[in-house]
Amino acid sequence: MKKPPPPEAGPKPPPFQTLKQFGEEFMAELDSRMMDGESAMKVAGWIQETKKLLVDQQQTSLKRMLDRYRHQELREKTFRRITAAQKHQSLSVVHMRINAMTQLEELALTQKGRLMKMLKLEDGKPMLIGATSDELKLYKDLLVDLAKVQLETGVLARASRKLTVTDAGTGETRKFEWTDEQDELLKEILENGLGQFEAA
Repeated sequence: MKKPPPPEAGPKPPPFQTLKQFGEEFMAELDSRMMDGESAMKVAGWIQETKKLLVDQQQTSLKRMLDRYRHQELREKTFRRITAAQKHQSLSVVHMRINAMTQLEELALTQKGRLMKMLKLEDGKPMLIGATSDELKLYKDLLVDLAKVQLETGVLARASRKLTVTDAGTGETRKFEWTDEQDELLKEILENGLGQFEAA
């Protein structure tokens, strides 16, 4: 008597569905952490210890999955954003922006190290060191400049101009939209410096 044929396998789940099942907000934060340079092991710890997700999975196994995600899907996602952001630019401009981004990343890491040294000197002392504020401001300025270049290259995704918010208590839904006029006002404020406006 012939054995019945084995049942046909169902459709394969999408790649990295184990991570994607937790929604877009979770994936956006995961992408942000990995693009900020956090190690896969550290991100695995964040998922299991802070988010309390995938706690039944071995952390080393989760780390390997995150490493695959970083080098496959996240890498492709980043390249798609870069391509979309640079489609009307010459190759020389793209190279210039990516080089600038790389140099700013290195400077920001160096400056972070200097800032941490200053904070250690302050630790446990009753008086603050004045130079720490200067180091902190320089670090902040480097991060702002880096973010601008990352937006220009497409490495960072631009936030949506439209937002829908639902009040958990009343169930009322409100829609907000960031307009071009608001964008221009923000640019003007940033170019002129914050804190330079007096109340009428």
